[in-house]
Amino acid sequence: MMTSLQHKDLVTKSSLDANTRATEVLESTKLARASEEYTRQLELKVAAMEEWALASASAKQIAVDRCNELENKLRALNYEDHFQAMSSSASRVLLKETSSLVVGAGMKAKHVVRLDGIEQSSHFDVTLRFKLDISPKDSDIVFSVFRGEGKKQTKDFAVIYNRRINGGGAGEVDNAFEDNTCTIVFCNSHSWIRPRIVKFSIEAIGM
Repeated sequence: MMTSLQHKDLVTKSSLDANTRATEVLESTKLARASEEYTRQLELKVAAMEEWALASASAKQIAVDRCNELENKLRALNYEDHFQAMSSSASRVLLKETSSLVVGAGMKAKHVVRLDGIEQSSHFDVTLRFKLDISPKDSDIVFSVFRGEGKKQTKDFAVIYNRRINGGGAGEVDNAFEDNTCTIVFCNSHSWIRPRIVKFSIEAIGM
């Protein structure tokens, strides 16, 4: 049989073993917690670096876009200056007119453009520029431009044919003159109630 002394030694040894295991478990827990905290700190640093990288890339892209925008504006300004220089040196205004017409309901009206006192336009290129304003503002007109005068108002002689203009508009067309003349026709035949008032400005530009 086990004596009381032996029993006491066994209890003491078991207690020491238990304390040792508890200490080991505690140390392991501390190490695990330390490892988790270290991992969390690393993850935070990685997230911060990623945010910095994204912000840096975004700032770089904004800078690149801004540079591109400024370069495009500079090219546009240079092109405009070049165009104006070429226009002033290579072109001249042959004719400038401003007038108006009342086009009755269901009617047509025409305006003949003549380059009087100017050498035959076939010797150089002529561009016809126009600007139209129609009253009432919510109305429209059918607009055509024919080479020559009067009797040649057919589609074969048209440089602009039956273009519907709402409220107003502007544009230009080449090869509009024949024998230094072209004819502008305003057609209100689609309206049987309201007349139209057409105010227009015309320029003939020789190149």
